[in-house]
Amino acid sequence: MIVIAKHVLGWARVAGVLALVLVAAGGALLWHINANDYRHEFVVAVEQSTGLVTSVDGALRLTFTPLPTVIAGDVRVANPSWSERTEMARIERVEISFSPIDLLVHRNRIVRLALYGGDFHLERDRNGRVNWWNAETAPKPPPTGYIPPDIEKLLLFTTKISYLDAALGRELRVYARESTASLPLEQPFTASIAGDYFGTPFTGKLTAGRYGDLINDRPLWPVAFKLEGAGTSLEASGTVDRPYTSGVLDLTGELAGLRLSSLGPVLGAELPSLGPYVVSGRFSGGWGRYQLAGLKAHLGVSDVAGQLSLKTGGARPALEGQLQGRLVSRADFVPAATVIAPPRADGRIFDPSPLSFEGLRAANGRVELKISHFGARPLDLFDVETTIDLNEGRLRVLPFRAKVADGRLDLVLEADVRGRLPYFHLSGRGDGLSSAQILPALGMSQWPTGPMSLDLDLSGAGASVRALAAHAEGFARMTIGSGTLPVRHFDLIASDLVASIMPWADRSGDRTDLNCLVARLKLKDGLASVERLLIDTGKITVTGMGEINLASERLDLRLDPRPKDPSLISLATRMRVAGSFTDYGASPDAVGLAKGAAAGIVLAIGELNPLALMLPFVSIGTGIANPCPGAAAAQAEVRGLAVLDPVAGITGLLDDVGRAITHTMKR
Repeated sequence: MIVIAKHVLGWARVAGVLALVLVAAGGALLWHINANDYRHEFVVAVEQSTGLVTSVDGALRLTFTPLPTVIAGDVRVANPSWSERTEMARIERVEISFSPIDLLVHRNRIVRLALYGGDFHLERDRNGRVNWWNAETAPKPPPTGYIPPDIEKLLLFTTKISYLDAALGRELRVYARESTASLPLEQPFTASIAGDYFGTPFTGKLTAGRYGDLINDRPLWPVAFKLEGAGTSLEASGTVDRPYTSGVLDLTGELAGLRLSSLGPVLGAELPSLGPYVVSGRFSGGWGRYQLAGLKAHLGVSDVAGQLSLKTGGARPALEGQLQGRLVSRADFVPAATVIAPPRADGRIFDPSPLSFEGLRAANGRVELKISHFGARPLDLFDVETTIDLNEGRLRVLPFRAKVADGRLDLVLEADVRGRLPYFHLSGRGDGLSSAQILPALGMSQWPTGPMSLDLDLSGAGASVRALAAHAEGFARMTIGSGTLPVRHFDLIASDLVASIMPWADRSGDRTDLNCLVARLKLKDGLASVERLLIDTGKITVTGMGEINLASERLDLRLDPRPKDPSLISLATRMRVAGSFTDYGASPDAVGLAKGAAAGIVLAIGELNPLALMLPFVSIGTGIANPCPGAAAAQAEVRGLAVLDPVAGITGLLDDVGRAITHTMKR
């Protein structure tokens, strides 16, 4: 409304000039005046008010019923030379009505000022220049004491107003079906409007300071307004400093609505249907520099407070500030998924769709963020602290710290999207994490429990998730301490087949005691080499190695299970896990089976011992009670596999058979 008032100001001054002309002519001569004779005065008055070239291409006439009225058709106001558009405004018809009595007593008053079919194109370029005020040719603000005409009623019919901000790259469009205003010199300025904004109907009311103070560009002009539409309301009050030339705002207000999606047309973005929401604070600034102090925002159950500042000058808008949140729920910002995406036709996991990085290139900013509780079910974060720094297409999250899953997480994220291929770098460490909380959140259906630590340093370049995975480099380490494994049958690999079916066999449930799980991967061009894989329980130690190809999404791992004690007829044999990420399987390793069979044949022939024929089914134990890192028995890591006497294993078989027979006879 302030911008509209500046344009109305020009017409008010025009009306004042015409009023003085008519008064000077005298009431008795009104019927003998040809308005076209004053076309030049009419045009000069507008140009002196705005500093812009103006023309009246239509008729200019004077009528006297019901009141003396000047009517100007097809009024055009040119844009400054720097604008790409020829015209700033075009109005089909302007009507200015006077009271004969006011003319006779020399009272500078307009009974009715009406604009029909107005089309205003307002713009601000990247250098901050505006087309509604030509600083090079426009005169200085009116001198103190200037008395403008008193406008009893201002009417706008079917008026289009667009505003283009080149720095923000946004164009706002408002269509006013009918607007009315009252501009008495010594009374508050009032106005009402009904129209639509990008097709969204709205209504608005405005109360401001004296119209005379607006015309004379007085400081701290008071203003209060309320806009309503599409389930959203914006209410604010405060001051506008020197509204005619400066327009610096200082407003305290509140924005509230039922759904964020209703703000989509205002912000030029498609927003989710989330809410309700309330945002309040003190908004101040102007000419490309704005501040939002005392910010309080509520969305659903989430709340955020703090302060923000925005600079719109230059190639990119820049946002800075500090935000604190007591409780922030992810569900308030991310709508619940209603459709589960089907598997990809190619059977791949990583998405090949190009990622959009325009948001990282479009703005600069630095925001410090602190959140006491971030609800991201199934994994909540506490005491979150981070600084988000975005500058010329480079993003840095330095660092991201949070308490999560009974432990602590420290991460650093960097991204550079200035080049042809976006580059990302993620590094950090997690300590004391609960694997029972972390791993299910990553989509695992069964998981080991125990204290977990993470250490990673990963980087990659690519325009999609699939491309980033295919070029990933760095390392990742994971350790899970004393806990449990999800299935009891894991230990059957090391248990006697005979003992496993005995009545006294261990049937303690669906989980197996875990001493540790250690995994270390090194990545190069999307190929992850498994440098160390160790799974240790009370009965068995499994070591492994192999490769995981992130580019082709295939894996090839070799697992070598070894029981801790000799065991007969064991299922323990080297295994191979291979296939794609979505279709893999485990099978006995042919090389491992061949070695076991060969050992049995050699011993049977050389020793002539018939019991040696059973050696292909006998596992050679490790002899290490606990090979986990830090365990005293292993002195920080597995150093080798101890070969025990296979004859002792055969003796163990005889003992097991004897116990089985004895137990059966007792029954």
